Amino acid sequence: MIENLISIILSGALFNEKTMKKFLNFLLEILLYSLSYIPLWIFYLISDACAFILCYVIRYRKKIILSNLTSVFPEKDEKEIKQIVKGFYKYFCDLVFESLKALTISPKQLIKRFKITNPELLDELKQNNESAIIYAAHYGNWEWFGSLPLVRPYSFTALYQEQTSQFFDELILRMRSRFGVKCVESKYGYKTILQYKRDGIVSFNLIIGDQCPYYKASRSWVQFLGKETAFLKGAEVMASKTGQVLLFPFIKVVKRGYYEVTFIKLTNSEDGIKDNGGIKEFARALEENIRYAPQFWLWSHRRWKLKKREGEL
Repeated sequence: MIENLISIILSGALFNEKTMKKFLNFLLEILLYSLSYIPLWIFYLISDACAFILCYVIRYRKKIILSNLTSVFPEKDEKEIKQIVKGFYKYFCDLVFESLKALTISPKQLIKRFKITNPELLDELKQNNESAIIYAAHYGNWEWFGSLPLVRPYSFTALYQEQTSQFFDELILRMRSRFGVKCVESKYGYKTILQYKRDGIVSFNLIIGDQCPYYKASRSWVQFLGKETAFLKGAEVMASKTGQVLLFPFIKVVKRGYYEVTFIKLTNSEDGIKDNGGIKEFARALEENIRYAPQFWLWSHRRWKLKKREGEL
């Protein structure tokens, strides 16, 4: 970072807009890295205050959160819904600070806090020369999946959507790839996975699969949380075409800042694709995870804004 600052000063162009933007980004980077060294227990004190402000003052997306929860859990009374809402805001703020902490957290601490309960399943797949797609969701702390190469020295990739801000795009990529995960832009995901197959490389590829698809995206409709829900078909199709196993990471929040991840095998056969078998199993596994502890899912996004068109499957 210091080298970047020196090059900016020596360029003699401190007064043009482009260089000034670089300089401000540099200062922001220093700030974020400095904040990242704050101990997590202090972050959690700040997080509690932020959660209170988001919930009761700013009321960040509160109408969306309440609408999602009341429609998914009609059997719960107002008090139960409020408890989930309160838990969600606390989790949401924790997630922000834990993601920031990922910039500087030590490998030893991260492994301790993000524990894989059955790494032997990865060993078994590796020994059998089988690659896998880790079909994850916005549940728990998905940003800490970057620790997987610390658990096993295998080839891990993570598909991602490019950010509109180049600064934050580069920062997030640096954070996610810090321990050896290769980040691949989603549009190049299938090409990359296929190349691994051609090169005989066993790979484990992380895909977040619970986003609401774009209107023009290829999608399938399955029952999820009592609603007919659209899911992107990409992960299931890629798994089938490249002969990869589908794994769902079932996440338990043991206590604040501590997670346990258990990998579960899903269907990925050609016959399964015909009736959305893999997606149905993913939706079923995710629903089970959400019902186990609902406050740890991203209720603030409009998951059901897309409506099924006539003739869609």
